Amino acid sequence: MNHKKLTLIVAVVLLATTLLFARSPNAYAWDASTQITSVVESGHTVLIIQFDFSQLSKPPTSSHYPFEYQIRTTDNDEQWVEYPPVSIQQPTTAIFTVRYNFSAYIRYIFYVQARLHSNQDGWSTWQPSLGAPVPEFPWGVPLVALSAVAASLYLLRKRRMT
Repeated sequence: MNHKKLTLIVAVVLLATTLLFARSPNAYAWDASTQITSVVESGHTVLIIQFDFSQLSKPPTSSHYPFEYQIRTTDNDEQWVEYPPVSIQQPTTAIFTVRYNFSAYIRYIFYVQARLHSNQDGWSTWQPSLGAPVPEFPWGVPLVALSAVAASLYLLRKRRMT
């Protein structure tokens, strides 16, 4: 097999792999467009959390639905405290609200984030984000693929010159 064909095959395989990762919901985190507000009821801090599941299914179906959510808190943006996941009944609409009761008055929480768990797609990203989002599926694979193709073309050209 000549090097030109081999280079083309490697490039096609790497491109196909990249496209499969990009199309797979499990290859990257999804966004539940989480909005969180808090209220004090009977001396307890209660979070009112709105999730949007429409990125994955509009509305949720019996085969594709969220089944739990999780929150985390911090008072310094460095050390997060994750609370155990909370089960929910299958929502009937893509945008829905849940309530999280801390069973106490919480005075010193500066940041709260939440995420949603889908039966098919795994966990959403933690939101709302506090700064620039860091993708869970970085551009590493396309960069590696491009580097491999460039190296193959360079070696093929170098061989042709000799």
